[in-house]
Amino acid sequence: MGVVAGIPALQVSQLVNVSGVDLVVPDLLSTNVDGVERIKAVNTLHSQQSGVGWGLGASKPEPLSKVATTPDLRHLYQLLLFTLPGTPVFTYGDEIGLLPVNGTESPMMIWDTDAESPNLDEAAKANRTERSNLRSWFKSLSELRGKERSLLHGDYYPLNSSTSSLAFLRVWDQSERYITVVNWGAKPSKLKLTLPPTEGVILPETAKVKLSTDKNLAEESSVSLDMITLGPEKAVILQFPFTG
Repeated sequence: MGVVAGIPALQVSQLVNVSGVDLVVPDLLSTNVDGVERIKAVNTLHSQQSGVGWGLGASKPEPLSKVATTPDLRHLYQLLLFTLPGTPVFTYGDEIGLLPVNGTESPMMIWDTDAESPNLDEAAKANRTERSNLRSWFKSLSELRGKERSLLHGDYYPLNSSTSSLAFLRVWDQSERYITVVNWGAKPSKLKLTLPPTEGVILPETAKVKLSTDKNLAEESSVSLDMITLGPEKAVILQFPFTG
């Protein structure tokens, strides 16, 4: 595995082809904070997904929580990394949102996520609950990616994107299809999810919510793809079946 920093997606693509490294991890997500530019980078690299790793702080290396500074953003970026075409790359402690000590030093791993202790104050209890919730979310995403072929090695189709949001579709043969929608902005984002007819893939009118961090998009509920509203710092995975 090799890390590259400060080079555009096209050069990363060339490096994947000639370096002989099994997995190249660029810093494109952390250096590009614009959704349109992020989608362009993924567009360039999606066909080489077996050789590309995606991380938010992994190219530094830094913990995801240093960039994703709120619990909602940590949930959002975990979802994004697990559903992008390529290999999700996390650093030590990202599954529970560990923060660096004094801003730079690696923290000690915390093992009390499921422990019960009557001696904790309210702040410590809240922190433990946050770690536990994030780990459960991480496990749910990991299990979904591990069993769904569309997420493991499916084709990738960009949908809508803006300065603070993006969406894409993952498709594999006759398997379930998945749509990722994320909004890391400070305001709600409205997106109309469409694909050009030339892509050869037809989107349905509605899709089912598989996993969500937005309370207005409850899991198992049905949403219209003609207009989906996603709250600030929220993320959702939508699912729809293959129809022959």
